[in-house]
Amino acid sequence: MDHPPPPDTFATPRARDPLAWLGRHAPAAMPLGLVAGLLLPDLAALARPMLAPAIIFMMVLSMLRIDAHQVARELRRPVLIVAVIAWMLLGSPLAGLGLGRVLGLEGPILTAVVLFSAGPPILAGIAFALMLGLRAELSLVVVVLATLVCPLTVPPLVDWLAGFHMDLATGELMLRLAGVVALATVASRVVRWGMGPARVMRAADHLDGLLVLAMAVFALSIMDGVLDHLLAEPMRFVWLTALAMGVALMHQTLPLLAWPLVAKETLATVAMVCGYRNMGIVMAALGEAVDPDIFLFFVVVQVPIYCLPVLMKRVFRRIAGHARAG
Repeated sequence: MDHPPPPDTFATPRARDPLAWLGRHAPAAMPLGLVAGLLLPDLAALARPMLAPAIIFMMVLSMLRIDAHQVARELRRPVLIVAVIAWMLLGSPLAGLGLGRVLGLEGPILTAVVLFSAGPPILAGIAFALMLGLRAELSLVVVVLATLVCPLTVPPLVDWLAGFHMDLATGELMLRLAGVVALATVASRVVRWGMGPARVMRAADHLDGLLVLAMAVFALSIMDGVLDHLLAEPMRFVWLTALAMGVALMHQTLPLLAWPLVAKETLATVAMVCGYRNMGIVMAALGEAVDPDIFLFFVVVQVPIYCLPVLMKRVFRRIAGHARAG
């Protein structure tokens, strides 16, 4: 007697599935993690040990839906990839310094702006590209290569531009970053092989929902003690948040100057990832020696990272839509 096949978990009616609902509204739901971190400080303290696992889990979720053949196709365009990474790691810090000088910034805040501008894109940028319908494979290549190269570029640039000396063990940091990338890559390939590509694609909403939860854990883990800063100096907190939004938007706008030279879907993808920089790598390397103002900027810069995907969603889709329409 034939037995019916087991039910597909991801075929659950979408209206009854809270995880899929969360995934379908991922860009709008992400800021809630920041709000929870601010309003629930005790929960933020508990979440702090989960920071590293949450980062790896986010990268696994981001890589899971990536087609290896499409990645190989992106790698056949080395000039574009090198140009994007060179701009992010070498040109953007100069832009950050320029903005800081125009605004009259100095000391730790100027250093924080340069640190953010010199960093690689965040690992979740791959997932953002998927959520916004952009070129996720291109974002993967840029995110991974820029992350592996940044220990060579960030310390000397920040020292030169902002006078901030970073005593980093470059080789050790590169090995640790390579280990994180390798672990996430292997885990995502094993899960994709076990589920099968078709089932992975059917689970897209669920995977986005899991990503929102992982990003909420990340947000909670860095918000420990931030509410005290907000209550002690609310106007300074607001000013730094506005500054972080302005810096992120500047980095998303500048790539658009290449409008006549680059395919519009590519341009939208590059502009998107350029605005979301990974200060966490540097913060983890600096440890407890980091200046409080630099740490506070690291916290408030999460606001554009979590909020711009929903605010800029239509902009990026409209830019990429020119490629499809043409």
